Amino acid sequence: LVRVFRVVKVSRYLAWLRVFAATVHASVAPLGMILFVIGLLVILLSSAAYFAERGESPGFDSIPESMWWCVVTMTTIGFGRSVPRTLLGKLVGSIAATCGVVILAIPISVIATNFQ
Repeated sequence: LVRVFRVVKVSRYLAWLRVFAATVHASVAPLGMILFVIGLLVILLSSAAYFAERGESPGFDSIPESMWWCVVTMTTIGFGRSVPRTLLGKLVGSIAATCGVVILAIPISVIATNFQ
């Protein structure tokens, strides 16, 4: 904890750290909205995947397990154990992957816009 305060004290002398902190502070509201949208998409897409894949594929036995699949799919990490097998499940998976790439690219532009 003391080391954290040392970093804060040192930040007074580092101009780039002050600029970065001001940029993040100016971006808090848009980034919060993006997190809200990501959470909403995870809930909706994981529920859709659960109902599309119920009883067909392992890894979709409950909505929380489907949420894990959705987070992994949206962050483009991928996880081999949970793979949709039905046509509707593959459609939900492709929507989740596309939304993940689009939504996760937005914070970069938000921070870059507020960078001065």
